[in-house]
Amino acid sequence: MTEQARPFKNIQNRVEVLGAPPTEVEAPERPVVRAGPQSGWGEATPRRGAPPTLLADLFQWGWANREKLIWLAIIGLAVFTRLWDLAPRAFHHDESIHGVFSYEMFTGKNIYRYDPTWHGPVLYYMVTLAYFLFGGASEFSARFAPAVFGIGLIALSYYLRPLIGRLGAIIFAVLLLVSPSIMYYSRSLRHDIFATFGMMLFVIGLFRFAQTRQNTGHPVRWMALSGIGFFILFGSHEMSFL
Repeated sequence: MTEQARPFKNIQNRVEVLGAPPTEVEAPERPVVRAGPQSGWGEATPRRGAPPTLLADLFQWGWANREKLIWLAIIGLAVFTRLWDLAPRAFHHDESIHGVFSYEMFTGKNIYRYDPTWHGPVLYYMVTLAYFLFGGASEFSARFAPAVFGIGLIALSYYLRPLIGRLGAIIFAVLLLVSPSIMYYSRSLRHDIFATFGMMLFVIGLFRFAQTRQNTGHPVRWMALSGIGFFILFGSHEMSFL
């Protein structure tokens, strides 16, 4: 024992003096850290899933989401089948007459004057607008307006859901999509597809107006759409009153 430690020899342990039994100090338990995302302090945190994406939302197992996918597929097929390879076919007689008359309106050589032989003005103004958008006349630009109205005809079927049911509206749209006659008139420069689109909009707006009057809705909007449909119908073919 060194000289420096000798003065502390006779000092007794304080715990022994008080007569308290010695206690055992338990070692703290080590926290169990499970595999997974952890915080900066090493504490386990609940595992979180991947952030939601549009694709994940679309593939939720609910009828409404499956229905949206079906409608997107139908409209996508309508766009493809109406616009694909639209230009190579040569104009037939009616298409050439309507295309030339619209081109004269586009260049300012002529203005529309009603002639029962050539029917209403909707086709000519729509084709003239297509010439303007595409920078001139071509087989594609001349047939672009009928194709757009043909796509719109199929898209309008969506608003038949409250009238004929979800499944009925889908079946109706599919029949329009694969119909050979509707396909032909949607890809040809004639008045038929414009009149058919106007008739569909007129009927849907009229029935939805009658339906929303009894429930909470926007009946004025449907009546306005019905009026627009009648304008397109009557402005395409004068025999629409039949």
